[in-house]
Amino acid sequence: MREPNKYQIWNWKKALNFFKKIVSAPEKIDSIQDGLVKLNSKLKLTESFFVKEKNRMSQFTSLADDGSIHIDFWENGICWHSQALPNTQKVSLATYLWNDLRFNSNEIERQIPEIQFPLKRKKIEISNVEYIKWHWQNLLDNTKYISQNEIELVKLLSEDSTTNKLMTFHQLWDLGLSRYIGEQGEDLNNDLLRATITDDIILVRTEEQAIQHNWKGTQDCLGQGNPKEAYKIIIDNLPTNIGRADYQTLEQYEKVMEQNRLN
Repeated sequence: MREPNKYQIWNWKKALNFFKKIVSAPEKIDSIQDGLVKLNSKLKLTESFFVKEKNRMSQFTSLADDGSIHIDFWENGICWHSQALPNTQKVSLATYLWNDLRFNSNEIERQIPEIQFPLKRKKIEISNVEYIKWHWQNLLDNTKYISQNEIELVKLLSEDSTTNKLMTFHQLWDLGLSRYIGEQGEDLNNDLLRATITDDIILVRTEEQAIQHNWKGTQDCLGQGNPKEAYKIIIDNLPTNIGRADYQTLEQYEKVMEQNRLN
């Protein structure tokens, strides 16, 4: 006899307890804040259980039965890692090292051995060039869940000396190209071409056409065809001298924020 699903019976009390576990236990949040104070940090946890310092941010969640807490390591709008830590003292220290002292992965790992940042973070800390090379290879190595048309288009783009210096992103049904890695200031800039890929055909659109398609269902596009035809449309419609995708430094972030303030 199959065991009854214990989650089938759902009431407000169970929902509240589940929500608390997802968000984080309030007493643990207080403990994290106390730990930050002891480290002389000026960070303040918000009601949404995150802290932010310039272009870095950490958010906290707790769902595991062992009481561990997950901390996220965000920079420039990208979550580079999420790590479960066993107690609030280490969460406070990790938060302090990442957001206040702005340490990179090797130094944080040295002080908190439980933390192991992924390869993508190591690459961006070396250089934009290293990260973009890794990014394209990672796309080529992880094709299990995407269509054959996308696989073929990605391969063509990865071999082109202009497009393989750019970033890609997925937004709704589109594969897009961007000259930015992450956000610039507080704005996400995905301002280049996008390819709406189906099993039958690929439609290439500008950013504006893609937005209109997603919101209003309009069918305007620069052109359409198989992967080779779509690739040619993309190359023919990219801006000249586009350069490499950029990842914002702290100084660049502060300059953008200051310009936004003045405007």
